[in-house]
Parts: sequence; C-alpha cells; structure tokens
Amino acid sequence: MSRPLLFVLLLALSLLQFTVFARYAPFGAAPNILLVVLFFRCTRSSLQESLAWVFLFGLVLDILGMDPLGIHSLAMIPMVLAAQPLRARPWAINPMSVLLLIAVAALFNNLFLSVVRGGVNLVDVLIQTVMQLIFVPIVYAIYRRIYKR
Repeated sequence: MSRPLLFVLLLALSLLQFTVFARYAPFGAAPNILLVVLFFRCTRSSLQESLAWVFLFGLVLDILGMDPLGIHSLAMIPMVLAAQPLRARPWAINPMSVLLLIAVAALFNNLFLSVVRGGVNLVDVLIQTVMQLIFVPIVYAIYRRIYKR
C-alpha cells in the first residue's frame, strides 16, 4: 500500500474513532482500530518510519481527543516495538503470534492512556482491549490479501 493511500486511510480511521465509534461504543469504550492498522504497517516498515507514523497519528489522536500532546504517541511506542520481531521474520507471521503481540500492545496502550487521563478503570481497559482484538482477524485478512504472503 502506498504511503499517501495509507495516510488517507489512517486519517479516516482516526476521524471515525472519535466521531462514530465514540458515539456508538457499546460499553462506553471505543476500539482503537488505528492501533491495529498501524501495527500491521509497522511489520512492513523500518523502525524509523514506524515511529514517524506513530508520532504523526499520535498527534492527530491527541488533537481529536483533546488529550495532552504526545500522550498517544508515547502509548503507541510499545506497539512499534512489538511489531519489529514480525518484521525480521515475515514468514513467521501467524495469527496467534499477531494476536498475542497486539493484545499486549493494546493492553499497554489502553492502560497507559487510562492512567494519564486520571481514571483507571480496569474493566474499561479490558473491554477496550477485547474490542480491539475483535478487529484483528479482519485487518489481518486484509493485510494478507494486500501483501499476498
């Protein structure tokens, strides 16, 4: 996927996250699909490019969510680091390893944002993490289809 097309897709997902998903969140916690899509992009790009994507869209999420600047970027750095082993061995990408790595990264991301915002509710963190993991097979299938692995 080309970078301009990915930029438009990620921008649309970030806008959807704070407009549609936040309004119709079933348990009060909207899933962060942008995190899942960025995870798969980080498996295809270098560490520097991955950090640039995370920084850029972390700032976009901060502005849309009216959070302190840089909080989403800091929360997504472990996601970049979790994706790097899959980059080194692309033939080893299987659904279970991807699901486990995304689960750890999403749990950290949600917990970090919850602590920074001041209201640590572990039930909401777990609900949001599970909701993100529901989207992993869908994004994984699209990812495999695009890159034909």
